Amino acid sequence: VLLDGGRAREALAAYQAALQLQGDARSRCLALLGSASARRILDELTAALEDLAAALALAQAGGWLDIEARCHFTRGNLYFPLGRVDECLIEHRAALDLAERSGSAEATARALGGLGDAEYARGHLTTCGRYFQQCVEESRKIGLGRVEVSNLPMYAHALMFDLKFVEALATGRQSIELAVAVGQTRAEMISHHVCIATLIETLHCEQARPHVERVRAIVRDLEAWRFEPENLAFLAIIEVEKGQIDVARALLEEALMLARKTAMSYWGPAVLAANAELTEDDPARRALVAEAEELLAGKVLAHNHFMARRCLIDMGHRLGDPDFIDDQAAKLEAYHQREALPLADAIARRGRVLAAALRGTPSPTMAAEAQALLDWFGRAGAGRLAKGLDAAAQRLQG
Repeated sequence: VLLDGGRAREALAAYQAALQLQGDARSRCLALLGSASARRILDELTAALEDLAAALALAQAGGWLDIEARCHFTRGNLYFPLGRVDECLIEHRAALDLAERSGSAEATARALGGLGDAEYARGHLTTCGRYFQQCVEESRKIGLGRVEVSNLPMYAHALMFDLKFVEALATGRQSIELAVAVGQTRAEMISHHVCIATLIETLHCEQARPHVERVRAIVRDLEAWRFEPENLAFLAIIEVEKGQIDVARALLEEALMLARKTAMSYWGPAVLAANAELTEDDPARRALVAEAEELLAGKVLAHNHFMARRCLIDMGHRLGDPDFIDDQAAKLEAYHQREALPLADAIARRGRVLAAALRGTPSPTMAAEAQALLDWFGRAGAGRLAKGLDAAAQRLQG
């Protein structure tokens, strides 16, 4: 009950107290699993993995397939913020197999959501949306409200990646209402995040600010500090849109400091690139870009790729460097060549238009591309993506 209510520190104490009672093997297994789940929220990831290894050994020895499925599901969730994307997928596939073998509808629904997370981490953001949608639909069929609430905000994110901003915002708001109703604070946090991102993309930035303030309060309550760099980055964008560049720089510096203390694989490249975009110090900019590129070449969560590349494309535009922009667009396209993503495609195509305009040579083909993007973004309400394209189109027309 404490864990579901977002009181992870108290939940952990209760699970640890249960372990001290030296109950039977099944009770000990469940207490270890609960302890790992609480530690995950508190970002005590190493200790959580240790608890989980002990729980899994007990579940395998006892032949409890449903609990074993939950162990693999939880381990997959722990690998997610660590950027261990291939292992994340392996764990969630194992969870689904065990859930189906056990006949547990709840474990099966949770495993489908876990596979959504795994595909998200790998950059298959269209596939992940299908898993999240399937998880939500299955949960509704069998009355698993808490599983539905946990996965609905991620389905909303998938809608946003598809540039379906109206549907994403509506689903995000529904997710907030449901999460509040059942007391799932973590799900409420993720729901606010999709509302923030969608409102920013549609240039309703000040409407996003109350969502950021609520999420920052949730982070403090949950002690889930891994999410604070994300909150500060969103807040920085809001300040940039207001013209408060110095305020945004300070927020991003704090975000990077916190990311280094928590999990750089979760939000690090995006924060590094955002800092690079705004800094006026050339050596510092080069160092930030180099570090971001090094991380992006390794195992980081998928959102870092389109968020970091987008910041770097805008940085290249500000600096008047079309070759750098084209390089960033090419790298983004290469990452998403395994599975197309409308948002990534939009960012890359916009970058190529901006680069062509910077070169100053009239091009009917690129002018038409600029207009096509403006039409697309206009239909989607993607006001932030449309920025700079009018001027680029005029320059390309000659």
